[in-house]
Amino acid sequence: MYTDKIEGKIDYLKTMLEHLKHLATLSTALIVLIPTLIEKVFPDTGTKWLVILSLCVFAFTVLSSVFSYVYTMDAMQYQNDRKEHFLHSTP
Repeated sequence: MYTDKIEGKIDYLKTMLEHLKHLATLSTALIVLIPTLIEKVFPDTGTKWLVILSLCVFAFTVLSSVFSYVYTMDAMQYQNDRKEHFLHSTP
């Protein structure tokens, strides 16, 4: 039925939200851990640009996750509104 299709989309969006939360959490943790690890394990090896590049990529990952999270929440709200509208409009 139509509501089952909407429920499937809502479940997919909930799973996507969980994935984005975990991605942002892990990337944020790596932003904190990488400089500490590099400083202690590889002091003055001349690869500072690689560390800066990896930190920029992880920062981009966190920002992308936040924007995707907001977009996915909007999509989930839209699906909930469609479901409510359908349930109230059917006799």
